Amino acid sequence: MKLKIQNKNYTLFDFIKIPFFIAPGFSSLRIIDKLIYALIPSLQILLTAKFIDTAIAVFNSQSEKSRIYSPLIYIMLIIAYQYIGFALMGFVRARMDMRMTKEFRSAVIEKRASLEYLHIENNDTWDLINRVGGDPSGSVSNGLDTLIRMADMIVRVGSILIILLAQVWWAALIILAVSAPLFWLSIKSGKTNYNAWKEAEKHNRRAWYLQGVMTGRENVEERALFSYTNEINKRWYEKFITAYKINTKARKSQFIKMKGSSLITIVISVIIVGVLIVPLGSGTITIGMFMGLVTATFNLVQMMSWELTSITNQLSYSREYMKDLTEFSKLSENEGAADLPAVSVDEPECIEFINVSFCYPGTDVQILKNLSLTINAKQHYAFVGINGAGKTTLTKLLTGLYDNYTGDILIDGKNLRDYKQAELKTMFSVVYQDYAKYQIIMRDSNRQCTRNKR
Repeated sequence: MKLKIQNKNYTLFDFIKIPFFIAPGFSSLRIIDKLIYALIPSLQILLTAKFIDTAIAVFNSQSEKSRIYSPLIYIMLIIAYQYIGFALMGFVRARMDMRMTKEFRSAVIEKRASLEYLHIENNDTWDLINRVGGDPSGSVSNGLDTLIRMADMIVRVGSILIILLAQVWWAALIILAVSAPLFWLSIKSGKTNYNAWKEAEKHNRRAWYLQGVMTGRENVEERALFSYTNEINKRWYEKFITAYKINTKARKSQFIKMKGSSLITIVISVIIVGVLIVPLGSGTITIGMFMGLVTATFNLVQMMSWELTSITNQLSYSREYMKDLTEFSKLSENEGAADLPAVSVDEPECIEFINVSFCYPGTDVQILKNLSLTINAKQHYAFVGINGAGKTTLTKLLTGLYDNYTGDILIDGKNLRDYKQAELKTMFSVVYQDYAKYQIIMRDSNRQCTRNKR
């Protein structure tokens, strides 16, 4: 079954549904691997504690030497699995990304190809299309990674907290209470960063265009003729700096908030470790367990103050991407826009515009007003006028890019709206001012195709 961009509300859960639809086997392997990895820190804590306590007992002649091998072997197996699993998951990730690119990116491209033309000429919807379609497969893969990392952190934190609760319950509760505000701040800063990125993209898009004008080979003659390089460079710099300042301001605010909170968590963790010396001195916990708890406490600090920031920040990005995908999925489509041209269509003999009036969507300015004309076959016509007079608009209406006009356009007496898009594609060939120039001549291209067939 082929994946399609459906008209619906997309949520974070779709970061799991889409990959499982495209590559269920690889997706399952990645999740299972992450869950195993999530349990490894807790196992290492327990095994390290067992190893240290056994080593001390052996050193004091209170235990047999053979008993030290068991925890050591388990530790070595965990290390070996981490190395092997890392290489294996690299392969799984690469194959999964290939499938995601093939399926999901194709679905987004198909949706883009089917959109009504008014969305292409609207700046806001075009920005939306660029955000969603820039790297769709990468965005979904990153979203899945973020959810897996979040589940991984929950399992790791939960298992370590269970160990702390079993030994020193109050230490676990303090760390949990302090970490809750960090989680809220991370989500809030992530949303702020995404909104800043959306605003910066408007300026970046203009900067990229100006950069192409300055560096593109096709613009060399024009740059030399009109000597506009310095002016274009100035405008590019203004747009680039504006985007840079927007992103920098958001990231600076996030850094101050998150790292300030992280320092508080680190101080509290140091205090907790100091307090753990009391039960160690009284014999309530062993030296090995003390070392394990210290490791667990600082692991929690690292996760809560650094990794949590990264995960929740990316989670907010992913959630905002799904909002964009939802908005993108609801953009209206032109039925048949992605269809191939019809095999054959009768050559038109007469085209008539009868009292045709037209305003571009979102405006009330009539580009065409009660236009009536007749175009006959085997005749040459030229439409001359100032910019905005409606010359290109005539072509857009005739080729079916817009159908929100009043009046009638007839082709051999048949209304233009009654023709399918496939028929119009066969009937008309349009060469716009922004033409494309092939890098090799057609003769060489045909020769290469012939060789490939052989």
